[in-house]
Amino acid sequence: MPTATFLFTDIEGSTRLWEAHPEAMRAALAAHDETTTKHVVAHEGTVVKHMGDGAIAVFASAGNAIDAAIALQAALAAQVHPDVGALRVRMGVHTGEVEERDGDYFGPTLNRAARLMAAGHGGQVLVSLVAQRLAGARTDLVDLGEFRLRDLGQPERIFQVGDGDHPPLRTLDVAPNNLPIFPTSFVGRRREIEEVTALVRNSRLVTITGVGGAGKTRLALQVAADLAADFPDGVWFVELGAITEPDLVDAAAAEALGVAQEGSKSLRESLLTDLSGRTALLVVDNCEHLVGAAAGLIDQVLGTSASLAVVATSRELLGIAGEVAFGLRSLRLPLVGDTPSPAELVEYDGIQLFVERATAAKPDFRIDDDNAESVLEICRRLDGMPLALELAASRVRSFSVAKIAELLDQRFRLLTGGSRTALPRQQTLAATIEWSYRLLDDSEQVLLRRLSAFQGGFTYESVAEVAIGNPIDEFDLMELLPSLVDKSLVVADEVDGQVRYRLLETIRQFARDLFEDTDETDDVRLRHAEHFTTLAEEAGRHIRGPDEGIWWARIDQELDNLRLAATWALEHDRATLALRLVSGFWRYWWFKARWIEGATWIEGVLDAAADEADDLLLAQGLLAHGSLVEGTNPETRARLGLRRDPEASLERSVELYAALHAAGTDAALLRQGYCAALVNLGVLAEIQGDVDRTQDLMREALRVAREIDDVPGITVALGNLAEGAVEAGDFDEARRLHDEAIAVADQLGSNARLADTWSQRSQIELEAGDVEAAGAALRTARRHAAAADLPHLMAFLDACLALNAAFAGSGDAQQVRASLAAVGEYEAVVRNPRFAVDLAVCLLVAEALDGEDEGAAVAFGILRVLPTEARYLEYHLAPIVADVRDRLGDAAFEAAVARGAALDPDEVVSLLVG
Repeated sequence: MPTATFLFTDIEGSTRLWEAHPEAMRAALAAHDETTTKHVVAHEGTVVKHMGDGAIAVFASAGNAIDAAIALQAALAAQVHPDVGALRVRMGVHTGEVEERDGDYFGPTLNRAARLMAAGHGGQVLVSLVAQRLAGARTDLVDLGEFRLRDLGQPERIFQVGDGDHPPLRTLDVAPNNLPIFPTSFVGRRREIEEVTALVRNSRLVTITGVGGAGKTRLALQVAADLAADFPDGVWFVELGAITEPDLVDAAAAEALGVAQEGSKSLRESLLTDLSGRTALLVVDNCEHLVGAAAGLIDQVLGTSASLAVVATSRELLGIAGEVAFGLRSLRLPLVGDTPSPAELVEYDGIQLFVERATAAKPDFRIDDDNAESVLEICRRLDGMPLALELAASRVRSFSVAKIAELLDQRFRLLTGGSRTALPRQQTLAATIEWSYRLLDDSEQVLLRRLSAFQGGFTYESVAEVAIGNPIDEFDLMELLPSLVDKSLVVADEVDGQVRYRLLETIRQFARDLFEDTDETDDVRLRHAEHFTTLAEEAGRHIRGPDEGIWWARIDQELDNLRLAATWALEHDRATLALRLVSGFWRYWWFKARWIEGATWIEGVLDAAADEADDLLLAQGLLAHGSLVEGTNPETRARLGLRRDPEASLERSVELYAALHAAGTDAALLRQGYCAALVNLGVLAEIQGDVDRTQDLMREALRVAREIDDVPGITVALGNLAEGAVEAGDFDEARRLHDEAIAVADQLGSNARLADTWSQRSQIELEAGDVEAAGAALRTARRHAAAADLPHLMAFLDACLALNAAFAGSGDAQQVRASLAAVGEYEAVVRNPRFAVDLAVCLLVAEALDGEDEGAAVAFGILRVLPTEARYLEYHLAPIVADVRDRLGDAAFEAAVARGAALDPDEVVSLLVG
């Protein structure tokens, strides 16, 4: 690691000045920043960033950093600003090893420099021992002695520039204390420190709760260190973790405060007498196993002095009047789906902790492009839990981070070997979690084990369906679930007024291991599978219509549980149950452009359930399969491991539905798929170029849809019949049919259906030669796609709008290419032939606009082998293609077209999205 010297600055009393003179401070801060940059640069340094009301600068030379600080103090003292006067700035200079990425710096050295600066006062420059030594022989540095900075690390020998008269340093030495020294730095939690500090200043008892290993103790101690100057009678750490008997709580507190039993007084009375009237802060740690005794002592202690405060840590609240709770969550990590660069990753607390501890274990460890994904996976799978991250980071001595990620399924064997000086229950991840588990009563343990049957979270209603059973009844659940939340073993997340619960993955894995050893596993998992099958079937009845967004969101939330339920059903000879589940909500996969995932599930379940499912269920499963893979070529299906032919699936589905209809099956059951099977078989015929069969199937679909009152089916059939009228050149009939389709779609109230319907209208208008009307229809479709929250469809419609603008003479290649790149984020869309036609046209137009005639001809070759559904575009493409041919010449044009037609599907995808 490189070594650098850092200068940290901060304006003293800035908060008060901002509150009193905001406009004057704005001007003063601008002058401060300008002056800082000027003097840093003049001394061969670089301002890394301005933070709040201060700055961070880096220097290659410690001497230059000190000289810059001296010059800057003199310049700032000479600047007198209206209303606020001269700014008093405290500064700290420290040297150490750092990691540099993209012009920013990371590592414990920066934390130490910040703490050094924070110990000083306005007008004072403090220098660490290492910086002083590297600066060489200087007579202007005064040795102030050794002090404990507020980072709870080893004492620091501090020097001051000049012999100016300043108040005592703001270090842990200003108040008596017994706060421990830690060999590692405190990483992250800046926001949590600020929040807890504010709570302590306004409340006399703050209890930090959280699961074992969440870092409650380190947070409490860091807050206590920061507040030391506020409590002249001391900051005292009372550790209860090592004691097991309630009677020993008083002794532990007395030992920590150095209080001896007086004469005939009890130890409790002696302790209360000693604390009476004192301005002190007590950190009472690990109260959860002695809640009653700890609460009793703290309650009496708070009564001895109005200026005494307590910060307690516990896995559940103490239940004392006036107690303020602070629930400590996991360390901050990127959101699921985000993939920051290595430089961006280390800005997250969880990643930063892992990297710092890994570097301590293996000094040459770096996070880079090769290992960033594995580091992120480790931190996410360990829920950002500090103890787990530290244990995992220590393993980089023996394993690569990719191997550590692979081994996390055996995390309780992998994550051992914590500090030998820690309590036994804090030396391994398993021991930490088991400690919390053993403190639960029998019913709480049963419920926690059963909750591990869920994956990815759960609602109270789902728990009531799955987890109730001897010895837990409905009334017990109302007490037990909140109790597990209070004990920090279950997380309750409230979003938009709705509460959803979850287990941290580490807790879930621990509870699951215990759950699998019980004789109730199959019963609970069967209830889980049946519950989510019912949910899937209910979602299927509402997945198109005014409430579709609600149900899509519900499936989004429960997708992990739905997958888990289907997997369990397949593995336990309940294939029919699995088919009911995946067939129930298959349209979710369609609307969300997750066709391959859905088809893979459906195909696997169909294989298992084909011989036992009834005809209605089998028809629905075959419809789902055929619809999700229609149009994909055999090569693509083979590469993805899909064996069934979509046309065969749809034809068999139509046969089954027709027979059920003839037998008088209830219309409500037929509405789940009969018309859709006819329509999608017709779409497949259109992709194959069989126009007559397409129209026959669409007319039959419309007849059936009207007979069974299938509103979505009526809309789709009318729209496709309108396309048939366009094919015949009857635009008046096409518009009449499509007007009716739009009216029915409005009646349905489905934004997704309306987006598709208006997109279809744009194709009709474009074929009719009305580019302006086509653009208006596309914009309407885009609004409905946005209302439905379908980003893949929005991106595709943006591409169509860019293409439409090009046809209208107002587009440009850059706009078309940008829209293609946006669609490229959704590979399933690009691979779907129905979308790929329009995207190939976009590529052709962009290449032609850019004068890339050969590329345009290749794109035309792609179009020649794609389905002919987009013939409506030929009118607009013809002059563009003719111009390209003229410029290239016939031979070169046909050669390029042949190359495009010969591309395999993967090459087409790569070309379309650049």
